[in-house]
Amino acid sequence: MKVLLYILAFLFCFRFMGIIEIPPKIILCLILFLSIINFKRGLEFNKYIYWLFFFLLLNFFSCWYFNDQEIFDTFIASSSFLNLLLFWFFYGWKLDIVQWEKYIWWICLCFGICFIIQYLAFPTIIFGGQIRTESVEQRIAIYGQGLASFSVIYGMNKYLISRNIKYVIIIFTGLFAVFGCGYRTMLLALIVSILILLYRLKISLKSIIPFICIILFLFLFVNSVDLVQEQLTNMINRQEQLEGGGFENDIRYINLIYRYTSYFESPVEMILGSGMPFEGTKYYIDNYNLEYIIGYYFSDWGLIGLSWMIGIPAVTVMIVYSIQIFKTKVPKEYLYIGIYFFNILISSITTHEFYIFHNYVVQAILFCLFTKVLEQYHLKLGKVNVYNVHK
Repeated sequence: MKVLLYILAFLFCFRFMGIIEIPPKIILCLILFLSIINFKRGLEFNKYIYWLFFFLLLNFFSCWYFNDQEIFDTFIASSSFLNLLLFWFFYGWKLDIVQWEKYIWWICLCFGICFIIQYLAFPTIIFGGQIRTESVEQRIAIYGQGLASFSVIYGMNKYLISRNIKYVIIIFTGLFAVFGCGYRTMLLALIVSILILLYRLKISLKSIIPFICIILFLFLFVNSVDLVQEQLTNMINRQEQLEGGGFENDIRYINLIYRYTSYFESPVEMILGSGMPFEGTKYYIDNYNLEYIIGYYFSDWGLIGLSWMIGIPAVTVMIVYSIQIFKTKVPKEYLYIGIYFFNILISSITTHEFYIFHNYVVQAILFCLFTKVLEQYHLKLGKVNVYNVHK
């Protein structure tokens, strides 16, 4: 019975993958209620949550003052960031590390299966998210998309230590979802992250040979899938178009210049952010025209673009806690947590990987798991000289 309740709770946090439509206000109220009743003082990540929501509050007032959008409307529009509050809800479950990792594996598997189903079912829309069709190119991102790269990193970390074949399954489904999303930066960031993972694990050549054989087999198999062939071709074509058109003609570059020369009314708005637009307001219509008519997407500039909306201080908090997790020395079984935060950080230079659909739910889960690791091994967040990972 408990297992079923946990699964339902996870599905709720990921909005039932978009199959069931739940009004945002109801979701927000439930998140606030579940988080507040499970609030616990003294946890390592509390200070980052406090600072983040303090700066978001300033952002709400900035949006009200400069863009005439009601504070409550901006609060609702910013609900995705409030998913971090689920950290207290998850911590209140009182699961140990082994139990958490068991549920995380199932979450990754379920996400991977949902992504494959959505890809095969296209153009029929089954799950919530975003499907972009650019000429012959098909790019898919569904709810929980942050689990794509996480599945690969988590699966590799665990497989290289345990040699349990079940982790190869989520590596495969994760890779499929990464290719299906179609972002070059995400793929490159994932490769860099895996190299860092291998370095930190100090994998010897002899021990990695079986893993290399499995990866080669997966590569040959995946390479025969139309999705991979099409996405690799499209990634190369987009790169050639950018190089041929010149940087000064790149819509991203034009967007960047516009944001810093014409978008903000004052330096205060640039620092605190213009606010997330709430559907139905004039501010929302202006942003809709800016993005969907002109093509100036704030997400094209990753965390820089996010700072335009929620402010530089709020984004700085996110960068700081990601770096702190990455540099904290932990047992090798849990390296994937820090590597994942490093991955979403570097991939968010020109993508919205850090804040892609419900990725703050993934971050809240990892906040909880990382806290359990810190507590079990008596570690401190951000310390690099407490625990010898390779003993």
